[in-house]
Amino acid sequence: MAGYASSRRGWGGGQPVSGRPGYAWYFGRDSEWASLAFLDMGDWEAVRDNLELLMKYQRVDGKIHHELTSSGSVHYDASDATPFFVVLMGKYLRASGDKAFIRDHMDNIRRAMDFCASTDTNGDRLPENINVGHGWLEGGDFFGNRTEFVVAGLWEKALGEASYMCDALGLKKEADAYSGERAVISEILNNDFWKGEKGWYSYGKRDDGTFAEELLVLVNSIILMGDTDPEKSVSTVDKFSSLHFHKDWGTAQVSDTTYLSWHGAYSEDNVWPLHTGTLSLAEYKTGLYNQGFTNLMCNLTAALGGFHGRVPEVIHADGFRTTGITLFQCWSETMVVQPVIEGMLGFSPDALGRGMTIAPRLPADWNAVRVDQLAVGGVHAGFEMEKTKGRIVYRFHSDGPLQIAFRPTFNIGTVVKGLSVNGAKTDFSTASDGAYVTMDTAFDLNGEAEVEIVLEEGPAPLPAWKLAEDGGPSTGLVILGHRLEGGKLIVTVQGHAGTADDLRIYDPSGEVRTVSVDFPAGPSPYVTRELVF
Repeated sequence: MAGYASSRRGWGGGQPVSGRPGYAWYFGRDSEWASLAFLDMGDWEAVRDNLELLMKYQRVDGKIHHELTSSGSVHYDASDATPFFVVLMGKYLRASGDKAFIRDHMDNIRRAMDFCASTDTNGDRLPENINVGHGWLEGGDFFGNRTEFVVAGLWEKALGEASYMCDALGLKKEADAYSGERAVISEILNNDFWKGEKGWYSYGKRDDGTFAEELLVLVNSIILMGDTDPEKSVSTVDKFSSLHFHKDWGTAQVSDTTYLSWHGAYSEDNVWPLHTGTLSLAEYKTGLYNQGFTNLMCNLTAALGGFHGRVPEVIHADGFRTTGITLFQCWSETMVVQPVIEGMLGFSPDALGRGMTIAPRLPADWNAVRVDQLAVGGVHAGFEMEKTKGRIVYRFHSDGPLQIAFRPTFNIGTVVKGLSVNGAKTDFSTASDGAYVTMDTAFDLNGEAEVEIVLEEGPAPLPAWKLAEDGGPSTGLVILGHRLEGGKLIVTVQGHAGTADDLRIYDPSGEVRTVSVDFPAGPSPYVTRELVF
């Protein structure tokens, strides 16, 4: 179910009390997003149950429901649940390896794909919202696009996953057809929706063929899937680091400089933990690891701090308090989990290939980590990490055979001097993106394996995050970026004018240094400073 809260009056307040406890209905898109975290946790049964419910109420033309009441009344007034259903089926196969389930339900997958394709009425190859249903934008100043970036992006991903599933079942002709169409949609997504003069992806294509101008956090839900252009993705995601978007408890949907005609519980200037989580995942996907960890902690501390174990649907942007909608929101809560497993740990399963990727992007001052129960098909694996000066040891374990693609990330300026697996010297490569160094290697795991990395670490700013105070305003600084230049660490930060805040720096010796940064009062609400260490 989507969530729980006290029962309330219907839309607009003009109806009798409905008796529905908050959002205690089965929402298509909500359950699909939440299922991704259940896949991360290896709970195949929960995901199968959800997929079977979606298929039970799949409309004859292939459309997936948006809302299903607990008494069986069903609504189909959304456009994104149908392509997302196909994406989830593909993700389920990648994680579980359950080809029999996919084979048994290929008709459901084909009908969903046919429905999405049928909604293109103007010949631009994109699925449409017009006469089909809303996406996340269900009203307000930004509503009314012919095709949302999210729907187009989910369609591109659905084509890829449909091709993958068909290929796994030996349906080569169908696999090739879906793959060919995916290439076309990818070109459209990365070029037509790109606002080059602004440096970000547009969130929607209008009925007249033009594209919306504003930057909305919604676009990150597609960027995190990894199919958008890398450089354009970094340019887009990087802009959300600013205090114009970021609060101590998450990220608002739009910049605080954006004109809005109304302000309410669902207005776009508020903070959704869901979107804070999708941004965190997009930041990890695009190499903005400090920012990714910051947003991860925003959701985690909201859950364990101010909301006492709950994660609400919407939080005010001007103070750390709920807007009064749903106090227990399913996809908000799963977005505490997903950024940790897929983002920080870089976990990606490949059950059919009997392998997994582990790409840890850990804060530099973490000296020990333990991870258990990463599931790939019927195999469970984990690892323990221990760091001492000049040496990092990962001790992997599994209850079956796996091929491990291992890609840990280190501070910029780090020199990896050697790598061994179970005492044997092992080949590796390293690459730098200007902010981090990533090592790439692979090895077989069946039982236990010890991976030793000998290195000389570089410096790094540590992620900046602040525990929000109940009802209080956002006061913390943000890190906009960092680089190493001529032996100096250069960190760009932004803070609230007229305040001071602490920044922590990891010294190559292993020491953490805390520096107080002043942000002078002035005409602008935020001050950007470049610090040289």
